[in-house]
Amino acid sequence: LTPESRRLDNVTTTEEATTTSIMMQETTTEKDIVETTTEEETTTEFIPSYYVINVNLAYNRVTVYSRGEKLNDGADPKDPMDDEYDLTPVIAFTCSPGVEGTTPTGTFYLQDRNAWCLMIHDVYTQYATRIVDDVMFHSIPYFSENPGDLSAYDYNILGLDASSACIRLNVRDASWIYNNCAYETEVNIYYNYDYP
Repeated sequence: LTPESRRLDNVTTTEEATTTSIMMQETTTEKDIVETTTEEETTTEFIPSYYVINVNLAYNRVTVYSRGEKLNDGADPKDPMDDEYDLTPVIAFTCSPGVEGTTPTGTFYLQDRNAWCLMIHDVYTQYATRIVDDVMFHSIPYFSENPGDLSAYDYNILGLDASSACIRLNVRDASWIYNNCAYETEVNIYYNYDYP
């Protein structure tokens, strides 16, 4: 939209300015309204959410929570099911953790990330986000750095224990963590059969 000062550049009197302004308001089109709304939406300040990621190895489930206000109920911050903050579930993913209990349990904090990562056995993964040491959230393996070269076998067993220790995810889900969860996001990995 044209700023008010530019629309009234050729107006010489206050009465003419008021009349011109009223006429412009009356002739506002639907397109103008859409443009105004779009401009307001894009100028709104973005405030990122603070997430907590829980990985329940009993059900091969990753759940991402937004962290709300601090609770004053004597919660135990070491227990992933009894966090000291109000948690609201945001999104959940099916995962393939390490075979034979190789995925470590405990509380960790996200570290560095890579869009493509060369893994053991000469396979590649997309959207690798390090949890601890060599353990990462990442996509199902690829045979090369080609998005069309995904391992169909590994895709078909998603949800079963399958990796060396990492948390394998669907590409879309690995991308979600990669793009939305900041450095040092809390990650709790545990077995809990009571809360699928």
